[in-house]
Amino acid sequence: ILAQNNLKDNDFTKVQSKWLDDLRAFIKEFPTANETSEALLHLAIDAEFAGKEDEAKQYYTQLAQQFANSSDAKKAVGAVRRLESIGKPLTLTGSTVDGKAFNMKMALGKPTVIFYWATGGATTAGDVAMLKQVQAKYATELNVIGVNLDNRKEDVLAYLTQNKLPWINLFEEGGMDSRFANEMGILTQSMIVIVDKSGSVLNRSVHISELDRELATIIRR
Repeated sequence: ILAQNNLKDNDFTKVQSKWLDDLRAFIKEFPTANETSEALLHLAIDAEFAGKEDEAKQYYTQLAQQFANSSDAKKAVGAVRRLESIGKPLTLTGSTVDGKAFNMKMALGKPTVIFYWATGGATTAGDVAMLKQVQAKYATELNVIGVNLDNRKEDVLAYLTQNKLPWINLFEEGGMDSRFANEMGILTQSMIVIVDKSGSVLNRSVHISELDRELATIIRR
């Protein structure tokens, strides 16, 4: 069984490598084709997830410059902003699901967890449960802000009716292509950003399993 699994892994790696090579070849041969925008985005995402952030930024930047009017360009600009966000103020404004205005300035004075999520996310149930525990542990020392990335407001309202969350949730139509998702180049559900008490980004992508330990260090400062 182990040998079979290793074979499958090797096969997947080969297929993935060839696919990426094909994307690079396509971009070189058809630099202005509409499909090149999507190819650049795939290459950027793969590089970022592989930890090759400089390479990812090069692809994101190329996409944003060559296809400035495309929807992919908005995501690319946001992704570069996110990758370069450490130590910079986070701009986050909008409306909560119940229609109240929100500005990041309202959260100054305490470290803040920004939780980008959607009701149908593969890890949503577990992430929400763990975030509730962390929020309860640091209740007087921490802000939590949810940024919902569902396509329909009805979906998040139905979820919140069944699942009471002890933090506000922002919403704007568009799902993963919404303004909220594009501003920070959000690529996955869920994603967590930590902001310090002055509003600057401390961690632009912390895994939920590391959140408690990360916050313990931040709050002790």
